[in-house]
Amino acid sequence: MNQQMQFRSLMIFEDVNVMPMADNNPKVMLTQPVLNFIVPFLPTQLSFSIFAAVSHYEIGKKYDLEIRIINAIKNEMIGAFPWAIYQDQGDASIATSGLFISNIKNQIIETEGRYDLRLYCDNTEIGSCFFEVFKQERVNINVNH
Repeated sequence: MNQQMQFRSLMIFEDVNVMPMADNNPKVMLTQPVLNFIVPFLPTQLSFSIFAAVSHYEIGKKYDLEIRIINAIKNEMIGAFPWAIYQDQGDASIATSGLFISNIKNQIIETEGRYDLRLYCDNTEIGSCFFEVFKQERVNINVNH
């Protein structure tokens, strides 16, 4: 059966942890979804976690995935995180799923604005989300107005 990989989720969190369980069925703990970052100065460094999920991939076929962080203002890639999925056996009538979890430490952010996370499968974009970065003093001015 030839299946097209499907995008399920791509989100940014403050932190993501995987807790091992006695029954070998680990629990994923997602802490505080992040829609934007308010920073005291720019350029800055941010730490956050990425959670991604895909499904409906073909058993016996290797898929190369990549999450790219793009500065939307400059249309410039500032980070890339490769990921591969392969399942060699299973019931082809049941949709398989894959998860990607990564803790990003000290990602350099140069400017205020929108940053896109884009998920690629075999170099084709299949999904995206974004976060925004705001300078603290600008946020204070807007709130106190």
